[in-house]
Amino acid sequence: MLTRPTRILGSASTAIVSIALAVVLASCADREGSAPTHPLVLFGVDGADWKVIEWLWEQDRLPNITALSQRGTAVPLHTFHHASPVIWTTVATGVMPDVHGITEFVVPTVKGDQPVSSTLRRVPALWNMLTAADQRVAVTGWWATWPAEEVNGVVISDRAVHGIEDSVWPPAYLPTFDAALAAQRAEEEGVEPSTMLEADRIITRSAVELAGEDYDLTLVYVRGVDISCHFNWKYFEPDNFSGVDPETLAEKRELIAREYEFVDRILGDLMAAAGPGTNIVVMSDHGFDSMEEETTKVLINFDLVLERLGYLTMADDGVDLEHTRLYSYASPNRSLTKHVRFALAGRDPGGRVRADQRSRIRQRFTEKLARVAYAGGAPAFSVRDANPQEIDKGADFVVDVLTEGAQQPLRYSGKNIRGAIRSLTRLSGTHGRKTPGIFIAAGPDFEPSVNPTDLRVIDVPPTLLYALGLPVGENFAGRARTDLFTKAFRSAHELQTIPTWGEPVDGENRASDVDEELVDQLKALGYIE
Repeated sequence: MLTRPTRILGSASTAIVSIALAVVLASCADREGSAPTHPLVLFGVDGADWKVIEWLWEQDRLPNITALSQRGTAVPLHTFHHASPVIWTTVATGVMPDVHGITEFVVPTVKGDQPVSSTLRRVPALWNMLTAADQRVAVTGWWATWPAEEVNGVVISDRAVHGIEDSVWPPAYLPTFDAALAAQRAEEEGVEPSTMLEADRIITRSAVELAGEDYDLTLVYVRGVDISCHFNWKYFEPDNFSGVDPETLAEKRELIAREYEFVDRILGDLMAAAGPGTNIVVMSDHGFDSMEEETTKVLINFDLVLERLGYLTMADDGVDLEHTRLYSYASPNRSLTKHVRFALAGRDPGGRVRADQRSRIRQRFTEKLARVAYAGGAPAFSVRDANPQEIDKGADFVVDVLTEGAQQPLRYSGKNIRGAIRSLTRLSGTHGRKTPGIFIAAGPDFEPSVNPTDLRVIDVPPTLLYALGLPVGENFAGRARTDLFTKAFRSAHELQTIPTWGEPVDGENRASDVDEELVDQLKALGYIE
């Protein structure tokens, strides 16, 4: 068991919490004289869907999920967004994306897209709230938790498997996590820490260990179900697609089943480690549905296009402006346009292009780009003047990616790919606001067989705080679902509120040395284009 770390109010998020700390402690001043609460484990499973669970229930392949559902609450969970880090950060903070600050998977920068990090979050998360209230918390694998924050407990961030700096808090826990990582790799030959499915298997080993320790709240997140369903959903709902090979149907559907079985085994391990006196909540951010048609995504690294046309030279740390005439600049994610700039002398550090050369370079570049065509002969790009808004974003002119003539149904522009043009695996599963997730809760404080039809993702964080005997922020987007708890618990625990756990402050995303690799993964998985 870990030595309880000394709490230091030093990080931005913790500093936010400290503003409300006096209020919180005042609200909990009679804590010792009130009825005690039980520890709680929240198991977040990205993309878990009732349709799949019911299919596997019929085959008796999910014994732990089944047992938990039979002795507690098991209902659909209404969602509000498609992007996982957005939803899971709302679960962690209680507030909507416009308040907490994480609104997508990545943040576009002049150096390319960067995955969101904990420093971008503008408000305190559950682990900061519990730290402020002198409760113990363990966090494993949660979205946007790198760099790991200083908490009263343990944080194994979403980038811990990459072994980069500040991935684990406290630093004293790092050898324990490294041992778990090494043990997992020894069990499964060929494990790649950069593979998200294998990251689940590595990180949950530590999650189970932490669940058996003295924590008030244990947060665990896995994403393998979501990944498998994005690629293999057509085999689960083959009637919604044409051309599904019946000979491979069972094999491919089994890939989905195995991920759910893995989740079920981890749930069983968490329940056993936590013991019968622990409240268990299992939830997902959304479910799944069939896409209108199976799609292949084609990514274009426009910097490599420029390089191969002879207009750009790359260096180890980015674009070599001294040997470059044109480079793409701050193109927004999900865009079929590329903002293009001259490496202009006097404006761009190291730039060598003179102002009087711009017109000639652009004309020659336009002629070359016009010869880049799709297989059928249709042009792939066109050049146009930048509009005022694009100029404000740094563009000298704009290149549009043309979709007419493309053989694939969808084309997206990307930056962090290793080839100029890259086709990705076909995707068939999708989700949105109309694909609810799951919510299962059981334990000493949850009333069995209470199955409301209106439970929302935004109701989860205030409900968790209520279960832990902590006040709920009046600025939270949802409400504490006291109706899920036993009459005895409600009688002993009055719902308390405070104005807020911390006012929003500006956050700034932090980059790491694995950003490009992570962006590649997100694109390959269909999370971003």
